[in-house]
Amino acid sequence: MRARISKPVIFLAALSILFGFSVSFADEAVSTPAALADAFTKAKERSTFVLVDAFTTWCGPCKQFQEDYKTKSELRESLAGVVFMSIDLEDSTSTKFKEEYPVSSVPQFILLDPDGVEHGRISGYGGMESFMADLDLLLEHPIALDEFLASARADEGWEGPITLAKHHAGRREYEQAAPFFVEGLERGAPGENRLDLLWALLVGLREGWSTVDEAKAVAEQALNNPAETERYWYRLYNSMSQVAGFAKDDSLRHPYLERAAQEAKESGAFKDNIQLRIDYAHFVLGDFEAAAHARHDGLEYNRDPYAINIYAWYCFEHRVCLEEAEKEAREGVVMEGDPAHIAMLTDTLAELVHLRGETAEALSLVLHCIELDPDNEYYHNQEKRFRGILDGGGE
Repeated sequence: MRARISKPVIFLAALSILFGFSVSFADEAVSTPAALADAFTKAKERSTFVLVDAFTTWCGPCKQFQEDYKTKSELRESLAGVVFMSIDLEDSTSTKFKEEYPVSSVPQFILLDPDGVEHGRISGYGGMESFMADLDLLLEHPIALDEFLASARADEGWEGPITLAKHHAGRREYEQAAPFFVEGLERGAPGENRLDLLWALLVGLREGWSTVDEAKAVAEQALNNPAETERYWYRLYNSMSQVAGFAKDDSLRHPYLERAAQEAKESGAFKDNIQLRIDYAHFVLGDFEAAAHARHDGLEYNRDPYAINIYAWYCFEHRVCLEEAEKEAREGVVMEGDPAHIAMLTDTLAELVHLRGETAEALSLVLHCIELDPDNEYYHNQEKRFRGILDGGGE
């Protein structure tokens, strides 16, 4: 489908001063260094839109989209009717873009006319076919954002408030999104929207405009009125585990954790969900060894000094898997990495060897911590502690 803009468009030359990114025009199937202004100019010449792929380098779905774009001609052809470009949100040149078009999750595909007016978004990437279907819908009715929001405000059903809520949430305006989620749910919106409301309230806890009691109330409603949506219980637990961490109250994890574990086991996803396995073993079963084994399995996916330290320190704290923890720590301290992270792991190794009576080696390891992170007072206190033990003073 070839998108067209029927009304005259005015290009704002000032944008070339504000923005500068890597641009690739889909119809040319090449990556051409240019400014966003160049994309707007090209869109004006063709009477079409700019579609911006807002991504990060660490985002899995972002990488999958980019791989599909390179290898699948159908995807490239679906973008031939627009000027397509990608913007790395972590690049310093993207600051102005993020201020103008806030993004709360990646990838986001933002449709802009040559004036820079937003005409809609596609959030996430679930594969080529669903993306192409969403793109067709977006290009079929590319209403200007102001008109779109006005239409949503006039809607007397639940769709209008939920549309407004998701608009604000997509721009990280969660305080504005929350009351629209509440209004939509009161008008009969599907229950999965409670998960989005809960997430907004979780952000509010961090920002200071919501309370733990408000989050608990929404979670209880979600518990008693579950929705038929993928990974419902895991999403609910994931939010409540963070609420529990914020409130320093692990009881808030229950019974969401049990439901999430049951859901994952029934779907066959439990084994691969490392964090869920850790939490279930630790908080439900009280089996610290099983939790340590799950943490160790996680090192297969993320093995660096920081991750190894989390595993080894857990083993030390709970006195489980100590031999394996020491082995992993010894391998981790010789890896390349942030000196501060290596110092933390070296200190954990010192505690492990001290635990089995090798205090002299523990002191030597702590002295190395001081070399790595000389301004950290904790390591100097560790040195005094171990020297005192070696001098016969005890712990």
